Parts: sequence; structure tokens; C-alpha cells
Amino acid sequence: MRGVIQGRWRHEARIRGFTLIEIMIVVAVIGILAAIALPSYQDYTVRSKASEGLGFASAAKVAVVSAYSSGGLPANNAAAGLSEAGDVQSQYVDSIQIEGGNIRVTFNDTIPQLYGRSVMLAAKDRGGAIDWCCYSPDIEGRYMPATCRDDARCAETRPAICTGMRCRCTDGWILDGKNCKKP
Repeated sequence: MRGVIQGRWRHEARIRGFTLIEIMIVVAVIGILAAIALPSYQDYTVRSKASEGLGFASAAKVAVVSAYSSGGLPANNAAAGLSEAGDVQSQYVDSIQIEGGNIRVTFNDTIPQLYGRSVMLAAKDRGGAIDWCCYSPDIEGRYMPATCRDDARCAETRPAICTGMRCRCTDGWILDGKNCKKP
């Protein structure tokens, strides 16, 4: 009887671990999941910071609407009663500039994917009310908040991207002074 118990104990003591192939399969599955999830997460974080910049521009929207109710869309920050463009900054926003009633939110170097690029909030007069349209002349769509990905909602013109005395348009739009027109 003693040998049977010892034999059974020996049998129970032979607990086997995972084989090398099982561990390799688990590591491969985790690697595939990480390869898919990491880029999506990085895009999400950039998109959330772009959204934060749009939220920061809400004060400028109020200023544009206030100036509009007093006689028309403001031409610049001073006409809207705001500080100069470079004085309005946040953690991710380098400047907020009003250009003919439209608000340009330019991002700083905190986020490399958005550095020096901008989002436009276009103000359109709709018979006594202002309709806001959001787009970007130079930020990839995957980094834009969902509400800013539809250029088709925007008007037939948008402000050109001007550096000094030189202006340009993106997405095949045609330069017309300091504005871009749909082709």
C-alpha cells in the first residue's frame, strides 16, 4: 500500500509547464495586438490635443460673434477685442489669430505632428446668424477631430496659408488674393 501512495504522489508531482511553442504563440499574439493598437492610440492622443486647441478657441468665437452683432465680421484680433495672436497661448496652442472673421488656431512644438500647423474655424454669415465650419489646410485627416474632417461643409473659399508676403493653397485649391477657391 505504501508503494501505491508513493506512486500516486510521484504522478501528481509531475506537473508540466508550458511548452516553448505555446509561449512563442502567446508572445506573437501580444506583438500583433500591440502593433495594431499603438498607432491607433498615438493618433487618438494627437486628435485629443487638437480638440483641446479648438476648445481653447471658444473665447475667440465669442469675440467674433460679439463683433459681428456690432457691425460685421472682424478683420483681425484687435477688431474682435482680443489680444495679439502670439499673446493667446496654451499648452498646445501657439497662437489664435482672427483673419476676416475666421479663426486660425496654430499649434506649438509640444506635439510634433501638429507643430506649426493650424486648424481654421470659418465663420459664415447665414442671414443674421453665424455658422461655424472647421477644417485644416495642412493637418492630416487622421489627426483631426471628427467634426473637422468634412471640408465639403465649408464655404467655397478659405483663407490662404501666408508666410510673409507669399501665400499658398492646399488640396488643389486655387489662390485668389489671400483666399483659396475650390477649383
